[in-house]
Amino acid sequence: MAPIDVLVYKGPGVSETSLYHTLKTLRDILTPNYTVKEVEAKLLETEPWPESCALLVIPGGRDLPYVQHLAKSIDKIKYFVSDGGAYLGICAGAYFGSSRVEWEVGTPLEVVGDRALKFFPGTCRGCAYPGFEYESEKGAQLLDITATIHGDDTEQPFEGIYYNGGGVFEGADTLQMRTLGVKVTARYPNGKPAGVTCVVGRGTAALWGLHPEYSTHRDPYRTILEQKAHGDISDIPVREQKRLELMRGVLGGLGLSIPGGAASTKLPTAPLPQLLCVSPNQPGLVTAVWDGLKPHLKPSRDLEGVYSLDDSQDTFRFFAGSSERLAAARKEAEAETSADPSPVAPRDVIVFDKSLPSDTDAPLFSISSYFESLRTARGNSPFIPNAKWGVGEALMYGEAVTSTQTLFDRLVRSYQNACVLTSNLSSRNATLLSSLPHPVLSLATIQLAGRGRGSNAWLSPLGCLQFSILLGVPKEVPLYRTVFIQYIFGLAVTEACRKVLPSTEAGRVRLKWPNDIYILREDGTKSKIGGILVTTNYMDNMMHVVIGCGLNVLNNQPTVMSLAQLFPDGLPESLTMENVAANLMATFETMWCQFVEAEGSFEPFLNLYLERWLHSDEPVTLETTTPSTRVRICGISTDNGFLQTLPEPGQSLSSGEFIYLQPDGNSFDMMKGLIKTKK
Repeated sequence: MAPIDVLVYKGPGVSETSLYHTLKTLRDILTPNYTVKEVEAKLLETEPWPESCALLVIPGGRDLPYVQHLAKSIDKIKYFVSDGGAYLGICAGAYFGSSRVEWEVGTPLEVVGDRALKFFPGTCRGCAYPGFEYESEKGAQLLDITATIHGDDTEQPFEGIYYNGGGVFEGADTLQMRTLGVKVTARYPNGKPAGVTCVVGRGTAALWGLHPEYSTHRDPYRTILEQKAHGDISDIPVREQKRLELMRGVLGGLGLSIPGGAASTKLPTAPLPQLLCVSPNQPGLVTAVWDGLKPHLKPSRDLEGVYSLDDSQDTFRFFAGSSERLAAARKEAEAETSADPSPVAPRDVIVFDKSLPSDTDAPLFSISSYFESLRTARGNSPFIPNAKWGVGEALMYGEAVTSTQTLFDRLVRSYQNACVLTSNLSSRNATLLSSLPHPVLSLATIQLAGRGRGSNAWLSPLGCLQFSILLGVPKEVPLYRTVFIQYIFGLAVTEACRKVLPSTEAGRVRLKWPNDIYILREDGTKSKIGGILVTTNYMDNMMHVVIGCGLNVLNNQPTVMSLAQLFPDGLPESLTMENVAANLMATFETMWCQFVEAEGSFEPFLNLYLERWLHSDEPVTLETTTPSTRVRICGISTDNGFLQTLPEPGQSLSSGEFIYLQPDGNSFDMMKGLIKTKK
């Protein structure tokens, strides 16, 4: 699978304005093919980010702090690019990516010196235009430039690209530079090189003295244009369209797959309300949920007929079922221009207590089809212990949410490692958690900030089934055995996928310990299609579990593997988002009942789990010992869920005794046969 991360450096020296516009522009253009996220110097230095990174971006700001704080990452960055990666340096990031910087020579601002990356094998000299002042727009200009778009060497005009302090790439037009793989991609109005691409081994670096990432709709661009045009900013939409065309060309030239088509431009980029609805088989369920919340609700001061719940971190607003309210929210989302969903914005929930949302209300997920598939998949299965309805029958659906765990997982966001389950008597949204009866399913079509294990992000393109389940753990299950919940849920995902796939392909769905779902291809290669995140919170004498999952079902992006890609000649009728979700809920419910009946024992599931996973008798190198130890994977301990390994003969630790490894203390790259100490 192709790398899917676009990493944007955030650290000392980075301009907050440039960072904001960089993140927003990249997300607007690259969603859903890539996940764009901020990265700090320490992660670049210590983590294996090149393995999943498609593009590293160093935005505008100050070059000297980059030199200081990224010094220990230089070799890794250079290797990443030369090994086929891509680098985008904007303004200060372009100075940083050149062999030498000569900036404001002879002035109090002077910066002169060699740089270590040397992607551009020459000097970047600035400022290209006078008047620069730190933390000011006094030297900023909107320049009419020419540039070449990826795939077309013809220079095209681009009006009013933002400039503030960038440099000229000296000598970039010379034969020597062309021989070294340098190509001028943009020119200032005076014809001097304003942007270059540089061949670096098998990779590419793009350096820009301008700021094509700055949106024309927002400051500082908008204010400068108003001053320049004496208040006439009617051509902003045209300017923005051309700017985005330019940025798509820059990113395409770096080898990224740019989403295309009208559908990709109409998807919401801001959260929409979640719709609370229930299975037609459970008409009193909404009332039960509502009764649990009612003691904590208060009438809204601003909106008639709306109730709000203020918790320690969020305000939740509850509306009566209303297509009009949903339509209004769509208009608000279309106007949203923030690069990140506001962490303080109210969380809106529309309650449908008399009917299900229509296909107009939920155009990307048929709620009625889902409930019909759930009824069929459940059959006459019993409900889970201490519940009056089945898993998935109480649904909170959001077409676009920050995360399916917005309502649930913010309770335990302080837990940095979600694979070992711990207890905590505090809760960020304790009122909401204790008020919601279990089980409740939160499901979304689009996640704007999906979260994976540890610090990972989960990419959520269309066709990805992403959801979270809020569940209470009965007292029959000892707390120390809740570690097995992630294993049981992973097994439920594989079995549900196998149920909806034709028998010829069902066996390809496998488990990677501890919490990933993989496809085993015909050629023996393995590709990830899903991941699981489990967090817990202990309060009111009960353990509350939030199980989050992302599963690639129908995605067809080149950067993502999915179940649909097993069928290039046409999809089976059973492979729909609604049917997969329903079968997954029903399968997990059956396994959960077994788990509770066995008082949290993993023994009833162990043999099937070992049949489904990828690791039996697999040799791996254990780098948690000095020196490293070669071991073979034997299984999972049913006492504590640890990975069970046995040293190979001749190893320093070879004593015939098992070595046990827990998922929270180690970093696992099973596909490369490595287990490392987590940093």
